[in-house]
Amino acid sequence: MIWGEDLVYDPDGNAWRADKTKSHDRAVKRGEEFLGLVKNTYRVLLSRGMRGCYVHFLDKNTEHFIRSRIEGVLREPVPGIRDEQMANGTASDAEPFRRLRLDEVRPFENCVPLYDLDIAAGRFGGDAVLDEVAQDAELRRPEDFAWVELPDAFQPRHGLFVARVVGESMNRRIPNESWCLFRLISKPTSRNRPVVARLNGLTDPETGRYTVKLYDTEKEQRKDQSAETLRVILRPLSFDPAFQPIILSTENEGQFRVIAELVAVLS
Repeated sequence: MIWGEDLVYDPDGNAWRADKTKSHDRAVKRGEEFLGLVKNTYRVLLSRGMRGCYVHFLDKNTEHFIRSRIEGVLREPVPGIRDEQMANGTASDAEPFRRLRLDEVRPFENCVPLYDLDIAAGRFGGDAVLDEVAQDAELRRPEDFAWVELPDAFQPRHGLFVARVVGESMNRRIPNESWCLFRLISKPTSRNRPVVARLNGLTDPETGRYTVKLYDTEKEQRKDQSAETLRVILRPLSFDPAFQPIILSTENEGQFRVIAELVAVLS
């Protein structure tokens, strides 16, 4: 199947973009909801194969986005960004990016920081200080950080960073020890999106401060038709059913804080 430029993923806007001028399907082009129709067209085409489906992407941003969604679902390796970089000598066996020398670094112009921390997906990680790093400090003292060059599909910008996710509780989406691209946020942009969350006041001696999970909420409808959030649920997404969701009350605002959300799995 050839995935054309009539439906492409925009990583900067974090959204799908549809272009009628790039479509060759006359019936779909005549429809009023072109974006929905072309999405459904590709869904049908992708699901028709009896034994599988080979896909060629005309748009690299779309290819990298789709790969980031399936690499954590399939158990067998899927060729991706790291394979391309290994082929042209820009990545090592363990890292799907190139680390820059300090004299090469132009913060958030040609690179983003690589945080040296374990964001544990199977249990909470160590005492990382991700949210305590002032954004302007990264510009004033770039020598305090490691900096990496992103794959071509991603534009460096302030708030992006790369980190490694360790653990099996998100392995349907993020395989253990994957390098991931994250975006700093003050609150999640949507439900059921992988986020980095910091928790405080936990009594389990084995847990730390940070975890990666799917962000979800439970709401209650008020008489005035508004919705009140009762609790936040951090859900695992694992092949192992032993992992359980973490349920947090919203009554204590200091109990947790969402730090960042997943942009893409790089390897």
